[in-house]
Amino acid sequence: MCECSSDSSNGESCGLFCHIECALQQKKVGVVNLGQLMQLDGSYCCVSCGKVSGILRYWKKQLAIAKDARRVDSLCYIIYLSYRLLDGTSRFQELHKIVKEAKSILETEVGPLSGVSAKMARGIVSRLTVANEVQSLCSIVIQNDDQLSKISTTSQITKGNKLFSSHVQLHLSL
Repeated sequence: MCECSSDSSNGESCGLFCHIECALQQKKVGVVNLGQLMQLDGSYCCVSCGKVSGILRYWKKQLAIAKDARRVDSLCYIIYLSYRLLDGTSRFQELHKIVKEAKSILETEVGPLSGVSAKMARGIVSRLTVANEVQSLCSIVIQNDDQLSKISTTSQITKGNKLFSSHVQLHLSL
């Protein structure tokens, strides 16, 4: 679930939640370029109030779940979700590379993660030959929390005909 939250003291958020798949379908999360209407790069735009907030905290939580996943279908879904959230990013390319690599490794054994594969269905992660490698990549993100939490960037978000610039300090602690 995506939560409308404030990354800084630049205003209040409504605190409402949106299912992550709904937000992806409505182009309200991840990397979205709707021209002058809205541009997001690793962000979530609340479907209720329109407030934009970062998704890296959520992204990192998903990787923590993937690191400890026991079912193959769960691991595949989480890795694919994490991949989609930052696919096409310009701000978080280094972070996206980690998940992209995990996705590629996982696909060598179970097939494409974008569809339903018989190899994904409720199998046990420990039986995958690539399990340790994929979960180690997830651990890299979690263990390097100090370096990742220092990512600071200036984001420009366009909504309507107004350009909003905000300095966003990303803290990735759970």
